[in-house]
Amino acid sequence: MTCCININNITIDISEVELVGIFCHIIDIFGERLTDPLFNVEVGRVKNGILLPKFQEESWTLYQKLCSIKSYCDSLKFQDEERKCELIVTPIGICKSPQKYYLEDKLIDKFILGYDNILRILQADTRTVYSDAYRDHFAPDFKLISQCQLVTKNKNNRIFTMKIPCYLWDLPIYKNKYNEQISVDLINLFLRDCDGYDHQLLFTGIYYLRIFVYQDHPDSDRYCYMYLRKISDCTFDSHKTALLSVPLVRLSCEVNFATRGYFYHFPILEWNNKYVDHIIEF
Repeated sequence: MTCCININNITIDISEVELVGIFCHIIDIFGERLTDPLFNVEVGRVKNGILLPKFQEESWTLYQKLCSIKSYCDSLKFQDEERKCELIVTPIGICKSPQKYYLEDKLIDKFILGYDNILRILQADTRTVYSDAYRDHFAPDFKLISQCQLVTKNKNNRIFTMKIPCYLWDLPIYKNKYNEQISVDLINLFLRDCDGYDHQLLFTGIYYLRIFVYQDHPDSDRYCYMYLRKISDCTFDSHKTALLSVPLVRLSCEVNFATRGYFYHFPILEWNNKYVDHIIEF
């Protein structure tokens, strides 16, 4: 069986077994969040299908058939008379044990190809371009990041303090940098020093990264607080709406400089690889 699929405007022709692998990985990554149609998967030109549930429509979307597709993918996690070969795969960005599937031996290679194909699709995530002058790529300044020092809580004598648990860094002097460049540097600073739990927590889609940059006096060094906040705890409904509108293949942060704040989103795969260099303001 062959078919054509379109995932977030990326179109590929694949076999049915590869499609099953893609669906399994999407469900392993996003789980219940797939009820929100921010990650669009369209399937068309399905011919001679023997694995997936049979649908009358010539084309359909994952959201239209989510219950049937999820039920089928879940069934592959149990062994039966035909599916005897055990396969262990690791979904990206999920802080849990690798997933186990049972397949016929002849299907394993193509299933893995499809399961891994989602990484290529996420890497090729299309980005909005507002004008020829606009750019979303800012390489991290690791020389600056290397000079940022993580501060222990018992040494916090700053004027601006946070009432919740945060990471705190002393920042070196920097000048003439775009806000986007500084934001990329700070995101990568967080990735350098955060623990594994906080790194994985952002993948749930429930949280976003908050960053605050302060300076006690005009001639003093800057410092920075960062922590993960639940989207549901946002003070303003407009902020909640904006954060919840971000596509599932991207993650969000808020960066505050003195009295001005900005929201950015960046690719989930870059966060997973602990190297973020593409951000877009929203």
